[in-house]
Amino acid sequence: MRSRSWGSMYRVEAKSYGLKSYEHAAHQNEHLCHVLHAGSERSADEQAHRRPPFHRVVSPETIKMASSSLQAILSFPPNLTNFIAFLAIVVVGLIALYFRLLPKAIQGIPCNEDSKRSVLGDIPKVAAFVKKYRDPYKWMATQCQAMNSALVQVWIKPGSRPTVICADFREAQDVLIRRTKEFERSDFFMEVFDNTIKHATISMKTDDKFKALRRALADTMSLTFINNVAALQVFDASVTLVELWKAKRELANGRPIPLAHDLEITLFDAMWASVFGNQLRSADVMRKALPKKAELNSSQSSIDEPITFQEGELDPIVNAVGVITHSTEAAISSPLPWLTHWIVCKVTAARGALKYKHQVITERIAESRAKYTAKSGGDLPAMKSVVDCVLRQEEKSLKKGEAGLSDAFLEDELTAFLIGGHETTASVFQWGVKYLSDKPQVQRDLRSALTSGLNITRPDPSSTVLPTPASILETPIPYLDAVIEEMLRMGAVASGISRQATVDTTLLGYPIPKGTEVFFANAGPCYKAPAIPVDESKRSASSRERKGKVGEWDLGDIEEFRPERWLKEDENGLRFDINAGPNMAFSAGIRGCFGKRLAYAEAKLLLTLIVLNFDLKPVPPELRSYDANVMFTRTPQQCYVRLGEVA
Repeated sequence: MRSRSWGSMYRVEAKSYGLKSYEHAAHQNEHLCHVLHAGSERSADEQAHRRPPFHRVVSPETIKMASSSLQAILSFPPNLTNFIAFLAIVVVGLIALYFRLLPKAIQGIPCNEDSKRSVLGDIPKVAAFVKKYRDPYKWMATQCQAMNSALVQVWIKPGSRPTVICADFREAQDVLIRRTKEFERSDFFMEVFDNTIKHATISMKTDDKFKALRRALADTMSLTFINNVAALQVFDASVTLVELWKAKRELANGRPIPLAHDLEITLFDAMWASVFGNQLRSADVMRKALPKKAELNSSQSSIDEPITFQEGELDPIVNAVGVITHSTEAAISSPLPWLTHWIVCKVTAARGALKYKHQVITERIAESRAKYTAKSGGDLPAMKSVVDCVLRQEEKSLKKGEAGLSDAFLEDELTAFLIGGHETTASVFQWGVKYLSDKPQVQRDLRSALTSGLNITRPDPSSTVLPTPASILETPIPYLDAVIEEMLRMGAVASGISRQATVDTTLLGYPIPKGTEVFFANAGPCYKAPAIPVDESKRSASSRERKGKVGEWDLGDIEEFRPERWLKEDENGLRFDINAGPNMAFSAGIRGCFGKRLAYAEAKLLLTLIVLNFDLKPVPPELRSYDANVMFTRTPQQCYVRLGEVA
C-alpha cells in the first residue's frame, strides 16, 4: 500500500486551516513577495515624498534583505509550518487551561489570597502541614483561627470549586438537624467508600432507598437488641482483654506496654461476635502466645523501656478487615480520593483482603439465610446476632409482599458495622487510656464512682472484678458518662463532618452555591479552643432560636481533660448534662452515627472493666506524645501505659 506523499498530506492539513490547497498557499506567498519587491523598486524621490518627516530612512538594500528573509520564512517546508501552528494552538490551549484551573472564589468568604493565584490552590499548604503533623483536618480548623473567621474557603482539589470550612458548633448543629433539605451527604463519602462498601447506607444519599434500608436495620440499634445480644458479646470480648492485660502486666513488671493493637483486636472481636454470633477470641490467642517470664529478653532491663509481645496467629479475617479499614487512609488525605483509593484497592494488599472478606461474609450470609429458610412457616431461630436481627425483619417484609435485601447490600452493610463499630471505639479508647494514665485523680474518682454505684467488693488487689453487663448498662453513674463524653471530646476521632449544598443557600451570611462542599470542623474553635465571634444577625432563624440551648466551655480549661465539666448539681444531686457544652462526636440529625447507642454500650462495658481491674500509670515523656495520626480515624501516635494493680 502506497503511503501518502508529503504534498498530499499538506493539502489536507492546509485545507483544515482555511487554505484551499498547497498551491493556493504557495500562490499567496509569492504574491506577498511580489508586493515587497515592487516597493523596493520605487524611486528614491517617491519614497522620500511618502516618508513622514523625521522618519528614519530605510535603504532599498535593507528592504530587499527583509523581503528575502520573509520569503525564506514563508518557504519553510509545509510540515514545519504546520508544527509551528500546532505548537501555537497548544500554547494557547495551555494558557486557557491554566486560567480555567485557577481557583474561583465564592464572593465575600475569607481565603488565603495567594492560593487564588495558583492552580494547586491550598494543596501545597495542606501537604506541608500533613508532613509535619499528619493531620489534614487540624489544618482545616486552623484556617478559621488564622483568618479569625468562623467561615472560610480553601481549595484542596485541583480544578474544583472551593471547600467551605465552618468552625461554629451552633451553625453546624443547625445544618445537620434542621436544614437537611439544603445540605446533603457529601460526595466525599462516596469517593472514599465506593471501592469497599459502596452498597452500604453510609455511602448513600438521603433518599427513599436509604430511609427504607435504615428502617430494615432499626432493630439492630434497639435497646432490647443491644442489652440482650450485643452487650453480652462485647462483655465477653472485654473479659478476654482483661485476662490478656493481667498476663502482660505480670511479664512487663512495671515497664510501658503498647496497648493500641490490643484495643483494636478486642473491639473487632466484640463487633464480629455481635454481627455473626460467634467469638473469635483473639485476645485468648494472643495471651497463649506470650512467653514465659524466664524467656523474656534480659537485655530489655530498663524500667522505662517499652516491652512488646508477639500476638500469635489470629484469624485471617481480623487482618483482612484491618487492611480494608486502613486502605482508606491514602484517600482521606488525597486531593483525588476516589482515584487514589481505587489504585490502592487494585495494587496493594487490599485487593486480596477484599476478596477474602467477600468470600467469608457471603458464606456467613448464606448460612444464616439457609437457617431461616429451614424454619420458614414455623418459629424463627433465636436471635443471637445482627444478621439474625436483619433477617428476622426481612422475613416480616417478605410476608407483606415487600422486596428482600440484596446480598450485596448485606455484605457491605455488615462490613460497615465491623469497621465503624470497632475502629472508632478503639481510637477513642487509645486516647482514653492515655488521658486516664496522666490524670490519676480522674481515674481514682471514676473507680470510686463505679465501686459505689455497682456495689463492688474486692477480696484482694489481684482478683478480677466482673460486674454483670446489665448492672453496668442499667445503673446510672454520672461520672462514668462524663468520662466517656470527655474522651470523645478530647479524642475527636472523627475530626469533622462533611455536607454538600443541594440548593443555592447561605451560611453565616455568606452565599453558598449549589454543589459546594462544607466541612464542619469539630476539633477546633468551640470544642477545644475559644469560639470565633459571629454576628448573631448573620445566623439563620433556626440557629438564632437555639441560642443558649447548649452551654459554652470555660476558656480557662477548655484544652484540658476534665470530666467534671459535664456534671451539674441540682436538687436531686449530681447529674450528667449532655448539653453542658459543644461536642459532636457522632454527628447529628438523620445522617448521624447509626451505631451511636452501641458505641456508648461498648464504651461503658469496656471502660468499667479496665478501670476496676487496672491502675493505669503514666509513662516517660518520650512515650507520652499527644500528636495524632489521621488514618481511618484520628489516633494517637503513641499509646503506651504502665499496667498496675488496683490498690
